[in-house]
Amino acid sequence: MIEVHHFKVLDATTGKWVIPRYKCSEKRIIELKGKIIDSTMEVVARASLDKDGCYDPKKSRNP
Repeated sequence: MIEVHHFKVLDATTGKWVIPRYKCSEKRIIELKGKIIDSTMEVVARASLDKDGCYDPKKSRNP
């Protein structure tokens, strides 16, 4: 099991913060130079992560 969070990252093109639809571990968010959004933590199975170490909540709800 691993903790994942929603986060925001700065779009270099627009200079605005964007929120990806997926959640990532704190380590991955730091690598992406993102900022965790408070109160969005979820515990998921490591097997639920994609090849980049991120979790898509919408995909997990679709059988």
